Amino acid sequence: MNKKVALISSFCDSDDKLEALNENIKKLKAINLDIILLTPIYLPDYILKLCDYVFYTKENLILEWPLHREGYWKEVCKIDNHLVILWEVRSHYGWAGLNQVKKLTEIALTFDYEYFYNLIYDLEIDENVINILQNPKDCCCCSFQRYGELLKWASLHLIVMNRSNAKTFSDLISLESYIEFLNSCDFKVGKDVEAFMHSITLHSGMKFETSEFPVTDKIYINKD
Repeated sequence: MNKKVALISSFCDSDDKLEALNENIKKLKAINLDIILLTPIYLPDYILKLCDYVFYTKENLILEWPLHREGYWKEVCKIDNHLVILWEVRSHYGWAGLNQVKKLTEIALTFDYEYFYNLIYDLEIDENVINILQNPKDCCCCSFQRYGELLKWASLHLIVMNRSNAKTFSDLISLESYIEFLNSCDFKVGKDVEAFMHSITLHSGMKFETSEFPVTDKIYINKD
């Protein structure tokens, strides 16, 4: 049995997302990795047939009040010396992605794999990523950039672990611990899943390495 497995989180609800997923699965199979794919959306047969295991789940928890929501604001102008601010409250999507990582890891640990690569479906798989996939580290979480700008010191885009660390990591993730983190951290740290991951790398005692290179993604969905 192959001892290395790619664990792909996905939410592919458009043609460009399906194309990114399809391309990445082919790249991963080309370097002899098994594929475990988790999806809350039914996917075409041509993608399913490329994977070794596919798990469909109806679970895709988007956090709402009173669990957690996100506030965004913008200073617009002054009227009669009073500052006008636009304010919007949005649903929080971080747990949906983090929960996929936890579920994939739990599933993969039931098989006889030695190295586990958690990655998001639209990860940009370049030479640096290929190198780390072929030469796995025991405990590594990659930083993340977009358009050449480093955005996060830790992310869900590429996490590499051996079996014992994958088990420890999975046990650290729960809805309760995530909400507790969101409620306790300040805006300077960041109230998002990347900040939660960074906290784990710093405070879990798991001796995380950071890759020498940041990773990036293919698809960016921006809300103005």
